[in-house]
Amino acid sequence: MLSLEEAHWKLSTWPGICTGLSDRGALCQGYAADIVMYDYDRLGLEPSVVVHDLPGGEWRRVQRARGYRYIMVNGEVTFVDGQPTKLAPGLLLWEAKSRNKRKTLRMN
Repeated sequence: MLSLEEAHWKLSTWPGICTGLSDRGALCQGYAADIVMYDYDRLGLEPSVVVHDLPGGEWRRVQRARGYRYIMVNGEVTFVDGQPTKLAPGLLLWEAKSRNKRKTLRMN
């Protein structure tokens, strides 16, 4: 339905635009170094499963993907071949947006 490039744009650049996070979603100098490297021949979806990991034991449906070779957040490798490393260098979205606003205020 979508090319890999279109799907990636909708999952990275578009959310950055919509949330006002001006340093996200593209590989540009000065942007957060969040990078996904695919193994194009292995890209696919796993069957969906129900997990009970919400507060109060509530459930949600999860469908995992395969074919991600590496995922990097803030320049640190966080996943290798779908397996997490022990690094967690990311920020919560609201924290990153708040940091972005402070940066903008300091510059003005």
